[in-house]
Amino acid sequence: MADYGYDISTYPRGLDPTFTLISGPRVLIEQIARMFETAEGTNDDDPEYAMLLAETINAPQDRASLRRLVGKMTAKIQLDERVERATVSAEFVQATRRLRIAVELFPVEGKAFRFVLGIDQVTVQILEGLTLCRSRWPI
Repeated sequence: MADYGYDISTYPRGLDPTFTLISGPRVLIEQIARMFETAEGTNDDDPEYAMLLAETINAPQDRASLRRLVGKMTAKIQLDERVERATVSAEFVQATRRLRIAVELFPVEGKAFRFVLGIDQVTVQILEGLTLCRSRWPI
């Protein structure tokens, strides 16, 4: 298995009270989810790294704005040195004012995998945890 480091889980309901360590792709998934619920400029190590998606919920969500959002999200994910590239898609559900973000991640080490995030005005949720992709590169 590829080495993505270790962390303490913060999903689904905040910091794991038992401080159980997670490893593998779950570390990367949770770090990306946290990145999208952190305001830009607040990460001392890399002020460019964060992107508070809850702020985008009240903005108009037409196709052009979603394309721009997907581009920004992709660029933010690819700032992580463990990520070779990412494919991101976004769907805005007007009735619930919720974003559904699907990410296909191609890490530097290990197999590609997919996950889905749900974003509203308050939270970022991991809706679908980890689905390994069949091949390293899509055909």
